[in-house]
Amino acid sequence: MNFFMPTRVYDESDCIRRHAEELASLGRKALIVTGKRSALRCGALADLQTALTAQGACWCVFSEIEENPSVETVLRGAAFGREEKADFVIGVGGGSPMDAAKAIAFLLCLEEPTADALYDRTLPGTHLPVAAVPTTCGTGSEVTGVSVLTVHEKGTKLSIPFRIFPNLALLDGRYLASIPRPVLVSTAVDALAHLME
Repeated sequence: MNFFMPTRVYDESDCIRRHAEELASLGRKALIVTGKRSALRCGALADLQTALTAQGACWCVFSEIEENPSVETVLRGAAFGREEKADFVIGVGGGSPMDAAKAIAFLLCLEEPTADALYDRTLPGTHLPVAAVPTTCGTGSEVTGVSVLTVHEKGTKLSIPFRIFPNLALLDGRYLASIPRPVLVSTAVDALAHLME
C-alpha cells in the first residue's frame, strides 16, 4: 500500500547538482523520461546524467514522449524501462513527460503492464519512486498526483485513476531560458489559469 508522502520541492539554481545525493537515493538505475528536444536543449538532461553518474547511479533515457502522451508511448516506455531494469523514474520536460513518467512508474510495478491496467481501479496503484524536473512553468505536474494520457481508441484524454505524486521535484529557472518565447508565454498563462481555478 502506498501512503501519501508530500513531494519534496527544491527551487534554486543548479538544483540537480545540489540535490544529487537525494535524487540518487531513490534507486540504483534511473529511467529518464523526456521528449525529443527540450531537455537536451536546456541542459537538464546533461545535468541529470552528470549528477547521477557522480553519485554512482546508472541511468537510461527514453526520449519518445510526444505532446499529450499516448497510452501506446507509455507502454513502450515501460517496456524499455523493464528491459533496462530501472528501479526509479525521472520525468524531465513539460507536463507531458512528467505525466508519462508517473504512468510508466506504475506500469513498471505490474507483472502484466497493459493499456487496460492503466485504468483498472481494482489494482493497488503501487509504483516506483518518481522525480520530476520541469523545464516549463505551466503544468504543475511536478507536485500533483495526476497523469493524463491520450487514449486514441476512445478519441480522448483520460487521467489514470491512481494518484502518483513525485517523491522529489527539482526546479531550476535556468531551464526556462532556452524555451521559445511563444511556449514560455503560453505556459505562463497556463500557470495563471491553474492558479485562478
